[in-house]
Amino acid sequence: MHIGSSSSFIAEFWGCREGLRLAHSLGIHQLILEMDSLLVVQMIQGRKRTEGMASILFSDIFAMLNSFDSCIMQHTLREGNFAADFMASLGHSLLHGTVYYQAPPVGIGVILQGDIAGPMLCRN
Repeated sequence: MHIGSSSSFIAEFWGCREGLRLAHSLGIHQLILEMDSLLVVQMIQGRKRTEGMASILFSDIFAMLNSFDSCIMQHTLREGNFAADFMASLGHSLLHGTVYYQAPPVGIGVILQGDIAGPMLCRN
């Protein structure tokens, strides 16, 4: 999905909302949602309101969270979630709109295997 120019903060909310929408459309009832933005995770878990575009996204996210039987939201380090970074970069390269893939994009398989394995990385 290409959302135009925005902050990484707003992009995290967009990604969360779109991920929840997709999970709901696929009939998923129990969900584990991992995000690498600790601030966004804390805001959603604490249901702390914000202003502007984030406020609209926030409302959508809260409504969708209530549609799942269970949803565990947790923070993950960016180093443990390279697949999300790969997909965000791919989305950033789109001209407009949302794209749903029938098959995983080329290159994501190896990245997912690495995310699952959870390699040890040193943080700077």
